[in-house]
Amino acid sequence: MGHTVMENRNVLIVKAAASHATGKAEREIATELLAELPGTKKRTVGVGVDKNYDTVGFVADCGL
Repeated sequence: MGHTVMENRNVLIVKAAASHATGKAEREIATELLAELPGTKKRTVGVGVDKNYDTVGFVADCGL
């Protein structure tokens, strides 16, 4: 599977990863990619995902 993190304003891919389809890979890789984003200042992050991401664990892992 291919995964990307995109910067909304300019529609640029800022992070990318590949994984095996496991049924949980989307959430696991998304959490890792979001954690790797640079910067320590508080920022507004919009995460556009489908219904499969709407789990208590994923939301908690993202710190939302």
